Amino acid sequence: MAKDLTVSNIDRQNILNNPYAVAEIQKSIGLKGIEFNGKVVLLKEQVAAFFEVTPRTIDNYLSKYEPELKENGYEVLRGNSLKEFKLTFEEQGDSETDFMREMENISYHLAAGKIDKEFLRDLIEAVINESYDENEELKLRLLNAIQEEL
Repeated sequence: MAKDLTVSNIDRQNILNNPYAVAEIQKSIGLKGIEFNGKVVLLKEQVAAFFEVTPRTIDNYLSKYEPELKENGYEVLRGNSLKEFKLTFEEQGDSETDFMREMENISYHLAAGKIDKEFLRDLIEAVINESYDENEELKLRLLNAIQEEL
């Protein structure tokens, strides 16, 4: 009988304590993190895009389940750790730097109400999958959305 990971903390821990299982899960879902200090780091925006929710929803879950998440490695980077992460992030290649830059630009236009949820998901998926640069249709949609109110 399959175990229900949504109700059993012990079953979740058994999965999380198995590095092979975690590696296979990461590989199968295609969620690419950033290597930092021997760990894989995911940005809140990456997690939100994967689950097709807003970053605010992620914040709510982080708040609600913080003790369990911290026990499993969740942490907020601040101060020197954040500075080191940004340097590492930039060193790991243009795609990660581009991701951060694109997320900043997208978040600005989202806050301005020029991008809806579906379009945001399309943009984030394209940036994460590194297909944004080749996707002329998506670029035109973004350009049109930005210029509508100019």
